[in-house]
Amino acid sequence: MVRIQDILAGRNLFSVQVDQSVADVARYMAEVHVGAILVLERDELRGLFSERDLMTRVVVERRNPESTPVSEVMSTDLATIDEASTLEEALECMNEQ
Repeated sequence: MVRIQDILAGRNLFSVQVDQSVADVARYMAEVHVGAILVLERDELRGLFSERDLMTRVVVERRNPESTPVSEVMSTDLATIDEASTLEEALECMNEQ
C-alpha cells in the first residue's frame, strides 16, 4: 500500500513565510522552479501561493508585488491529509472536495 510519505520521500518541499512580499516569493518560486509554494507562519502551514494566485490576486487587481505580503493573496481554503495516509485515502479526500 503506497503512502503519501513514500511519494514525498527524497523530494524537497519549498516554503516561504507569511510576511514575505509577493515579489520575493515569486522570485524564489522561479529560482526553485515551482508553480506553487507552501506559506508558513514559523513552522505552521497557513496557506499556499500559486502562479494562479499571482495572476488573479496581484496582476489583475494591480497590486504592488513589492509591498504586498503573500499572506494577503495566498489561498487559505486548503484540504490537508496526514503523510501516513494511503494514496487511496488522498484520492478519496480530493474527490470529496
